[in-house]
Amino acid sequence: MKSNDPRQKRGNELLAQLLDGGLSEEERRELNVWLKSDPAARKRYREHASLHAQLHQAYAAGGIGAGTPPVRELERTAAPAPGRSPWGGGWGAWLREGWKWAALIAVGVGGALILPLGGVRAVATLVSNEDAAWESRLPTVPHSRLKPGLLHLKSGMATIRFDSGAQVTLEAPAKLELIDAKRGRMSLGAATVEVPQRAIGFVMEAPHGFAVDHGTKFAMAVDASGRESTFEVLSGEISVHHPVGRAERLVQNQATKVTEGGLERTQSPFSRDAAPGVQPALRLGTGGRTQSVVLSNRGAALNPRFLSVKSTVEKGSGSERRAYLGFELAGVDLKPFGSAKLRLNLVPSKQGLASYLPPEIRFRVYGIANPPKLDWSVAWEWEGVPSAEAGELLGTIEIPRAQQSGNVELGGAQLMDFLRRHEGGAVLLLLTRETEAPANGSLVHAFASDSHSQAPGPVLEFFVSAQAP
Repeated sequence: MKSNDPRQKRGNELLAQLLDGGLSEEERRELNVWLKSDPAARKRYREHASLHAQLHQAYAAGGIGAGTPPVRELERTAAPAPGRSPWGGGWGAWLREGWKWAALIAVGVGGALILPLGGVRAVATLVSNEDAAWESRLPTVPHSRLKPGLLHLKSGMATIRFDSGAQVTLEAPAKLELIDAKRGRMSLGAATVEVPQRAIGFVMEAPHGFAVDHGTKFAMAVDASGRESTFEVLSGEISVHHPVGRAERLVQNQATKVTEGGLERTQSPFSRDAAPGVQPALRLGTGGRTQSVVLSNRGAALNPRFLSVKSTVEKGSGSERRAYLGFELAGVDLKPFGSAKLRLNLVPSKQGLASYLPPEIRFRVYGIANPPKLDWSVAWEWEGVPSAEAGELLGTIEIPRAQQSGNVELGGAQLMDFLRRHEGGAVLLLLTRETEAPANGSLVHAFASDSHSQAPGPVLEFFVSAQAP
């Protein structure tokens, strides 16, 4: 078949998509037809599948990424054409990207169906749920068998055992993709991974790298932005790899951060004790003094469990929201304290889409000077309470749009100075969202009030040191 034949070109495109895990069912059928009708295509497919298997074994042995002989040997002996892969790019680039291709299926022979359209085998078992809430197409009942796919743990904890024997315990919020019996991919959250002797070589991927286990127990975490991952060895040994070619071996109590730029050794983030002085000396709640207002004055529609915040491009749309927090400082002596922090708990509002927002969301916290006497027991109206113009900016909070739960905080000298100036009285804090979005369909951000059933309400923390942690 000529190299410029459109069928061959299309077939190579489909092979590339297969390796990237991006084939639809229709494209999979199209690729099946091409492979069944062309012996040369089947031969090429078998060669690359064989090479992938060797690459996978080399990664599990720590060969790829460290520049060791297995990579050079594979590059020299397995390439079907000198210097290039059949779908473009140099073999070096193809090999460097090989760690992503962990889901190639077994190769058929002769005229048999090469790519099965159904009957995908299970690769893991959901062992247990602990107060777990899920968002997943995979089964979420304990003891369910799990096929390759994505598990999204919204709250609680869960344990998954891969068929290789590796066991992963997730802490919400977390996202784990099951690839095969010896490979998983974390894109959010924290987990501990325990690998018995029979599962040595188990691979756990993160957004910018992966770890190969050498019979051990390790912890890992991926931050909400997906920009930084951390691996720490609790016992035994792992190797952590970066796609640019760097690799590090870690033993007990050693840890490394993985970012787009590379690997960076760090202190043990999961096992170290809290440093002296970082615990607050005093924690002060609102005592139920929390309230949200909406521009349309539909007070009855505001859930009292949430402190709702929204800012829209179309001013006056009626859907804008802001939240108020009241703290009583009467009887509180602030002289021993050098700094303070406002701590809030972000919770899902289930109102609107985060995709309407830019990647980073900014909130503002204002201190209201000389606030009017307010009745916290009744629903407020937008026009009856102070706006940001009546206050002073105490600082900003930034979170990624993908984050809709978890702890957020505001510190800084402005906050402590404002509290000192109102010592002995009551203070009113106003929370707004600076980042604007379309009025219709965009996300309403929510923070837990004191009446929320699962997350703690707002709290002021005071620290003896001049700098809050």
